[in-house]
This record gives sequence, structure tokens and C-alpha cells, in this order.
Amino acid sequence: MNEKIKVIRSAVGSMTSWGLIEELQKAGVEVIGMDSNPISFGLHLLKKSYIVPRGDDPNFIKGILKIVDKTQPDAILSGPEEELLTLSKNKEIIEERGTLLLCPDYEYVEICTDKRKTNEVFNRIGIPTPELFTDADSVKFPCMIKPRFGRGSSDIYIAKNEENLRFYLKKIEEPVIQEFVQGEEYTVDILADKDGNALSIVPRSRLGTESGISVKGKTVYDKEIIDYCKKIAKELKLFGPSCIQCIRSKEGVKFIEVNTRFGGGSILSIKADPTIISNLIKMIKGEKPEPSKGFKEGFVMLRYYSEVFIEGGDQKDKRSFMKAIIFDLDNTLYDAEQYYIGAFKRTANYLSGKYNLSKQEIYKRLVNLWKEKTSMYSRLFNDLLDFFNLGNELENVIKIFNNYDGEIKPYPDVIPTVKELKKRNCKLGIITDGNVERQKRKIKSLGLDRFFDAIVFTKELDNPKPSEIPFREAMDKLKAIPQNSLYVGDNPLIDFEGAKKVGMKTIRVLKGGFRDIPENRYIDYEINELKELLNMREKYEIG
Repeated sequence: MNEKIKVIRSAVGSMTSWGLIEELQKAGVEVIGMDSNPISFGLHLLKKSYIVPRGDDPNFIKGILKIVDKTQPDAILSGPEEELLTLSKNKEIIEERGTLLLCPDYEYVEICTDKRKTNEVFNRIGIPTPELFTDADSVKFPCMIKPRFGRGSSDIYIAKNEENLRFYLKKIEEPVIQEFVQGEEYTVDILADKDGNALSIVPRSRLGTESGISVKGKTVYDKEIIDYCKKIAKELKLFGPSCIQCIRSKEGVKFIEVNTRFGGGSILSIKADPTIISNLIKMIKGEKPEPSKGFKEGFVMLRYYSEVFIEGGDQKDKRSFMKAIIFDLDNTLYDAEQYYIGAFKRTANYLSGKYNLSKQEIYKRLVNLWKEKTSMYSRLFNDLLDFFNLGNELENVIKIFNNYDGEIKPYPDVIPTVKELKKRNCKLGIITDGNVERQKRKIKSLGLDRFFDAIVFTKELDNPKPSEIPFREAMDKLKAIPQNSLYVGDNPLIDFEGAKKVGMKTIRVLKGGFRDIPENRYIDYEINELKELLNMREKYEIG
């Protein structure tokens, strides 16, 4: 095979992807870029690049096959787990076209993306791993709560007591409760052949991370970790690149998870062991790879940012680079307690008048329930009516709440702030959950409707926050791009995740009933008053 080999590399918008691309290019490989985000930097740095749907989109595989037929690559190196699942499921179709898919077969990718199945395999073959608790009653504190199918460091929480545990369990759809292990974190980069024989194994300690990505690291020779990883690679037939997470504590090493891809810090291992790239190329060419003889021990990586600048006419995404700011409504632009208290009083008036009950008692119980459970609790009125044995009134009470039309006012600085932002040519939007007619009535009553260019009611999309869908909808309506857009909300539990995942900057305003909840990794900045936005031109690049 004398021709230059071609490799499709996905997720070229990831800031950690470029080191691998450069190493492939140095070795004479033509890299074809692919990403679902139309303004990913890698799409602009590579000669050939394509925008594709997300890996879990039904049209993803159709798009990939079109690109494969057009470019005829020798191999595909994927990144995100969603893509790996879809690609490995269609491995035969892809490889029939002469393109090698550098990942394990679907049954093994599926195990690695499922923390419960991974844990079962580890236990079966004698790999030390943190204990998984079968239910909340058997937990030993502190413990970790994480999504069964999550990736990276998304939605991982530490619960110190039962109250924490119950709280976090409500936030995750399919939670896994795991023993908390404190110690030194390692990522082990592996390159393996088609039979799961490890060709290279490079453990590296994570000396510093940002948003779950290794920014400082050091290679470490640890025979015990290396031996366990050989066993894992063989059992799970980890063809191509993989990275395994483990923690070494005083009690010993425990293995956490397996990712069937290059890790975010794998460039350190690639630099420490050049055979990773040379063996990768040999496997793509159909040649026999040679096991590595070792790696540079104590090799340190320190990361820094670089930039790509794009002229307006050369954007992959033809939408203009206008700045947009999107706001949550309740407790961000006005004090939602005004609405709740007014609607609760009206509810108490209705029930007391109809059933000769104490208005004060109904109102007090409703307010106490609300304060105890928070506004996110969906059975507020059910609990109230159950107490008074008035379950048949649920529909009427919800109607009273949704149709409350008492006076509500925005926070004092809201109108002046949005007026000034409009003067600065900022596009403004609102994304709000809840009953559509109720939220429309609020916006009009607050006098905000005239200032906003787009209002997205998540109920109309059947995808409330923290879904990414409302944020993508707002971007389309505003003809804006996430990387030049800002989201302002108040609730760390649901407001910021979707915004952050589509690429927006996020600001939390410390108001309302959720102000005492700790911040999370989806929040970039915090402010006390909305007007502070106007004094942050340099930090936020607003206006």
C-alpha cells in the first residue's frame, strides 16, 4: 500500500483532539475531520471536513456512509460514546466498504458504556473495583452517584449522607451508587490488536484537570496497573485505542471504567510511546503490529490553549456571529414567590369557600409544602389535597394556579438592563418551563414581551430543561451560534446543563429559592444582580 492512508477522525471540535491529529499528519496520514458542531475549530484546520448529526441521531449512520463512499478512508477513529455505539453496531457495513473501524465489536462497546456491566465483568475476572450498592438502603457513606450510561465527568456527585443521596438520585435517570474511593487518579492509555492483545499500555497520573479534561499529567510505571489492564484488554477485546480509569488509594488500586477511544490526555502517552502511532498505522495497512518495549517514565505534559480565527465569509456555519443572551424566567427576571404566594392564596380562598375549611390552614400547609419540596416538586397539590381528602379537586386547583392573573413585577434592574442590552445590539431570548399559557401571561404581565426576539416554551417541545433541545431551538430562532451566546439562569439543578452542552457560556444569578444550592460544573460565572452583566464587557464579551 504505497498511497497515503486516509483516516476519518471524529469530534474534531474537542480541544484535546488536535494533538492526535498532528501526530497522525506527521506520520504521513491524511486526516479527514468530522463533527456535529458546525463551528468546530478542527473543521477549519483540516483540508477535508464534514458536519454530521450527533452519534445518537437516526441519520448519523446514513451520513457516515455517504462520507465513507465519497472519501474512501482506510479507517475511522471515533471519539464520543454515542458514535462508538452506532458505528460498532454497523461495523460490518462499514468494513465491507474497505474502511477499518478502530474500536471493539458492539457487544464489548456496549459493556464499556454501561457501568453496571463493566463492574460485573471486573468482578468476574478478578479486577478490583469499587463496590456497587444495589439500593439506597445498603449504602455506606460517603458514596458516588453517577449515570449508568454517562461519559466523562458529567453528573457525578458525592453524597455524604442519606439526605444528599435522596436529593441526587432524583437528578439522574438511571443512577449507579458506588463506593467512594479517595486516592490518586490514573488514566491508562492502551492500544490493542484485534484479539485484545495490548501492544502499548501507558499509565498516567492526572496532576490537574479542567472540566474533566487532563491539563497536567505524568507517565507512571506501575506494574500492578499494567498487568490488570492487560487482563481487561484481553477480556473485552479492546481493539484499537482505549483508556481505562482507576484510582490508587491506601487500600490498593481499584478500576472504575473503560472508554473505547483515545482519552482526552492520550497525547501524553502518544508522545511517551511513539509505537502507538506506528502500530496504529500498521494495523490500518493490514500489517502485523509489534508490541511496545516501553515508554518514557516520568514524562510530564502541561497544556495550554491556542486559537483559530475565522473570517466571516469562511465559516462552516453560514449563520452570522451575532451575540445573543438567553434568560430563564422564574427567579431570574422576577421573584417567582410573588406568583406562588398570590396563586396559593387564591387556591386557599377557593377550597375554604367550597368546603368550609380554614383558609389560613390551607394556605399555611401549601406554603410549607412548597418551601420544603421546592417549586420543582410535581405533586405539591396532590399532597395538599390528599391531606384534606379532596383528591377530586386536583384539576380545578391546577387550573386556578395556572390562570392566576395577579400583579407580578420584575426585579428592579431587569428592565433597565435589557433595554441597555438591546442598545448594544444583543439578541435577547427566554427559555421557560411550565404551562405555556401561564408563562405567556407572566411575560406579558412583567412587561417583558416587547424586549425579547425569541421565547421558547419547553412544554411545546416536550423537552424541558436540562435538555439541550430548547437551547438549540433558541439558537435557530435568534439565528445565533452557541459559542457567541450566553445563558443566564438561577437553578443549578436544571438551568445550565443543556446550555453548556450546546456550547454556551453560562451565568448564574444568585436569586430565588435555589440560591443556596452549591454551584456545579455547568456554571461559568455567578452574579448577584442582573445589572452586573453591563459591567462585564471584557469577561463576557457582551455588547
